[in-house]
Amino acid sequence: MFHLLIRPLLPGPRAPRLRELGALAETVSAASHMLNPNLRPVADAPGELSGLQHEAIRLRRALESRLARAGVHLSDPRLVCDAASQMVEVMRLITRAVRCRAWLGLDPVPAEVLELEAVAGQGVQLVAVAARRLATSGAQRVDHELTESIKRRAEELYSRGVSRAFADSPDPLDVLRQKTVYDALLSLITGCNRALESLTDASFD
Repeated sequence: MFHLLIRPLLPGPRAPRLRELGALAETVSAASHMLNPNLRPVADAPGELSGLQHEAIRLRRALESRLARAGVHLSDPRLVCDAASQMVEVMRLITRAVRCRAWLGLDPVPAEVLELEAVAGQGVQLVAVAARRLATSGAQRVDHELTESIKRRAEELYSRGVSRAFADSPDPLDVLRQKTVYDALLSLITGCNRALESLTDASFD
């Protein structure tokens, strides 16, 4: 009976030990493809993202419920739940960034915005990969060199883009629109770093 109780949380080929976390990783991965509409045109990206965000919240609640029912875990279950919550926050930040881009209607879209979206997408995919690893093997280590490289590139693009907006845009409202998008994308990358740290903290290694 005891073995049956903890089997879903133990390593092994029978089933993913944290299946909800694995499903949450797929949701996050799907959301990342909508950061750059030039790569994946979506008629209603904010609406589709809203649906994915609700699914992410449902999966997090299901994970919390299952961990609470099991009562036994090889790691502190709160760390796993915290990691799932950080992934839901990443979903919220993706939705915010995409909505800003859609609603503010930048035309033309600055090159730095497009590059920053691509960098943010890379960060989100790292979160998805880390969550998949934790869900299936219980082990997760962050490639700090890669995450630092993404962070540095994002900060460089942010600084260059905002500076260009102030230098080239005579309309203060246009500057504000651009800066709002840059702020949203940089916040997303920061959120990805927090999620990666939480996933590492929840590792069984």
